[in-house]
Amino acid sequence: MKRVTERSDLASKQVPEYISGCRQFEGEDLSKYRYCPFLLFLDYRQRMETNASLQKEWVKEQKREHQWERENIAREEAEYAAQTEAILRARGMMEDDITMRKNQQLKELQEFNKRLAEEKRQREKNWRDNQEAMNQHEVYRTNMSDIMTENEATTKS
Repeated sequence: MKRVTERSDLASKQVPEYISGCRQFEGEDLSKYRYCPFLLFLDYRQRMETNASLQKEWVKEQKREHQWERENIAREEAEYAAQTEAILRARGMMEDDITMRKNQQLKELQEFNKRLAEEKRQREKNWRDNQEAMNQHEVYRTNMSDIMTENEATTKS
């Protein structure tokens, strides 16, 4: 024998009262529409339209949030790129300044070394000239001495 949900002592239902579980919500009063199925359909349609509009609003809100996040990320990336560019530009300027100062310092050092070398050459030249003059004087004195000239006054005793 086939098992049925209808009982013989109760009148059978022609149309199921609720097709799915989401047609009636807890706390919802559908008793005023129980006697007019057309009004029940209108209420259902209105509820479905309200749900659809709420879903559309939610989707729009989600889209706005995602768009805001994308714009925020793009803005942050642009700010980071600008900051990085500014840092690199400042670093380049500082490196150029340091390079210029090093070059200037090297030029000054080369000039100082040239001056020292020239002073040393001049001192050595002066010392050689002085030595040469002293040697010349000594040779002259030796050559012009009374013994070397055979001065008769020095040979008489």
